[in-house]
Amino acid sequence: MMSETMTLERLRALIAAYGGKPANWPSAERAAAEALLARSPEARAALAEAEPLDTLLDAVPALAPSPALRAAVLAGMPQSGRSGRGSRWQGLRDLLGEFGALPAVRPLLFASLLLGLFAGYFNEDNTTEANADLVQLAVYDDAYSEY
Repeated sequence: MMSETMTLERLRALIAAYGGKPANWPSAERAAAEALLARSPEARAALAEAEPLDTLLDAVPALAPSPALRAAVLAGMPQSGRSGRGSRWQGLRDLLGEFGALPAVRPLLFASLLLGLFAGYFNEDNTTEANADLVQLAVYDDAYSEY
């Protein structure tokens, strides 16, 4: 949220970015900008300087894109952005495509994934006794408060 006061430089930046109509300015800064306009002749002069350009831009009609332009833009989109199916795994496919350029590398990546899963599952420290010991240590830690 902007502060209650606004500098002339910030008002000029707002006018340059959003034009001379206060309705187009960010709502968080609009009240401070209008207060500056009410008390500063320099601010009103900056707003008056923007009026001819605003009038010229308002006179330009809004154009709809031609079907050819629309087709060209859609054709240039990445494939994963257009399709609803399969796009979820496209990043993984791209990653495997980069690292697994050789067909022999993909099975090695899969084997390393399986090895990691099995190592985590059959880990000796992941037993009920080890978890009970950790809980007991936590209880002792909470009971002893004279650190």
